[in-house]
Amino acid sequence: MSHHSLAKASTPRIVVYFFLLIIFPALVPAEPTLPRLFSDHMILQRDSDVVVWGWADPGERLSITLGPSKRETVTSTDGHWNVSLSAMPAGGPYTLVVQGKKTIVFKDVLFGEVWVASGQSNMTYALSGATGATEEIPKANYDEIRFFTVPKKIALTPQEDTGPAAWEICSPDTAKAFSAVAYFFARDLHRALGVPVGIVLSAWPGTPQRAQNHPASSTVNVVRSPCPAGSPAVTARVTALVKAARPPSVGSFSRSAITTRLCGDVESALRQSHCTVQLSGTMIWTSPFR
Repeated sequence: MSHHSLAKASTPRIVVYFFLLIIFPALVPAEPTLPRLFSDHMILQRDSDVVVWGWADPGERLSITLGPSKRETVTSTDGHWNVSLSAMPAGGPYTLVVQGKKTIVFKDVLFGEVWVASGQSNMTYALSGATGATEEIPKANYDEIRFFTVPKKIALTPQEDTGPAAWEICSPDTAKAFSAVAYFFARDLHRALGVPVGIVLSAWPGTPQRAQNHPASSTVNVVRSPCPAGSPAVTARVTALVKAARPPSVGSFSRSAITTRLCGDVESALRQSHCTVQLSGTMIWTSPFR
């Protein structure tokens, strides 16, 4: 049979296959997948249980391993799964392995401090435009500082995942386009505590304050910690650090409400904040700067 004849014979099969995909999507394997927040180079919150979650075929058995911690689970009927892994101290790197019908591997995973930088244009203002950027950017080589930038997307309901995104290691190339205030905060916190620091940047210029807070944030189990490690000694160190290390002036940035609250009343902000962000089965994060 000629190549042309084979192509003609296979065409109806292809049409039927795609027709079945449209009519019966459940027949298509939903091999294990995870939110984009999970990627190589990610930082997980130290000293706290870590929830790993995702999607797979209903009834699919999964094994999740991270360092010495291992859990097994079965995907629910709606295609969701989640496990809670044991708390780990600051350090790494580790490898996160999710094994089901296929195996997913995330490398270079660290444990440290995970913070969210949320707000408007003052928070998104890039390091490249900051005072002293020419001197600071070439020095921005910090293997244990990582950035995750949430892509902008309008949605009227909570989303299970972000748009395309991944964790990035702090380097001159990645830092120059990242939030100036978030970079300086991560840099100084890393220097003070000596542990990895991860920043999740979820900010959008011109958005109203209520857009930065989930309406259910007061009722869900959000982590509330007075400081990164919950220790009075660390509280004092972080408080003194942030009070002393005011971000460089970035246009009108130094006059922003966020900066004023961060630098002028940090002890109160730390006590009241939801600032130590754990990875949990939801994507509900709130800003401490209200």
